[in-house]
Amino acid sequence: TYAEIRQIGEDFRRIAEAADDSLKQNRIALIVSPEALHALRWFPTAQDLSYNDVVSQFHQALYELNLECDILYDREKDWRDYELLIFPELYCAPESMIRRVRDYVEQGGSVFAGFRSFFADENCAIRDSRQPYGLNDVFGMHYSHFTKDKTSCFIELLEPDTAEVIKRHAGRYWSSYAAVTRNRFGNGHAWYVGKTADAAALKAHISAACIDAGISLPDLSWPVICRNNLGADGCTYCFLLNYSDGSVQIDPPVCGTDILTGELLTKGSPAEIKAWDLRIVCSQGPGQ
Repeated sequence: TYAEIRQIGEDFRRIAEAADDSLKQNRIALIVSPEALHALRWFPTAQDLSYNDVVSQFHQALYELNLECDILYDREKDWRDYELLIFPELYCAPESMIRRVRDYVEQGGSVFAGFRSFFADENCAIRDSRQPYGLNDVFGMHYSHFTKDKTSCFIELLEPDTAEVIKRHAGRYWSSYAAVTRNRFGNGHAWYVGKTADAAALKAHISAACIDAGISLPDLSWPVICRNNLGADGCTYCFLLNYSDGSVQIDPPVCGTDILTGELLTKGSPAEIKAWDLRIVCSQGPGQ
């Protein structure tokens, strides 16, 4: 164990420039809310589904798709650096938040909201008008009923106004209602998922929302995880990690030098990542 720790320390010292004073420039923000966390402890969506569970599901979908995101509190004032905002079950939303979401989409941003978002105010008082409150025209739909069915622990019965229906609920009684909608509002797009979706479906919907937002989908996905940052030395570092017990062949997303091995990697030429191993590719050497 000591020998392994020593090797890790030596590697960190040797490649410290890949992390020192590095910068991230993510285009997606996952919006979380302490108020929603506490409110949904009092009024849970389901007994075995917490607010943190829902946030984790959304983040896991982004993670496995290699869509890097920042996690922001809902009170963060500046959204200008992001093309896509994701709201997983943002139960509590003050009037100021409603206005900000409206302005953001109208001015060209994209939003992706999960069920029970914008449902109550900051004091946890449920709005008595059509849901999602104050944003019916932004999402192009409304609903006034929700229930449970045999395939999903929670569903909202969405009624489209101007929205495109991406998916309808299954079953004999609820199939006339939408489960997932997409709407164009102003210069932006607004997606809404009115049910607890499985992992594959959630990833598919988020991928489509990214395309609306002008965000390219990475070629690599789980179990290969790709992360990028800009080092203080001017080099862009691409971290490629293989979270599996088998070797994988990948097409490198960038051309550059693996700073762990010195090997040159080029796009279009397969490269190997051994089981539970990684590569760190510098795509622009210092001084170049």
